[in-house]
Amino acid sequence: MSSIEFLDHHEVCALTGARTKAGQIAVLSKNGIRHTIKLNGWPCVTTVAVIATATEHLKAKIGWQPKKAG
Repeated sequence: MSSIEFLDHHEVCALTGARTKAGQIAVLSKNGIRHTIKLNGWPCVTTVAVIATATEHLKAKIGWQPKKAG
């Protein structure tokens, strides 16, 4: 079982260019970067959310499609 790695505060600041909670959340949301909000209000970003390849993002966006033929 692999452990989940998170960006630290300085890395999130560098990624978003913002140093405030609201600023970071706004930039992450606007750019479609998956994140959660911690109990203290600061955004939490996994390294996978930043490093994920384009194909992984496409798989997530495709959603459900029926297998029934025409």
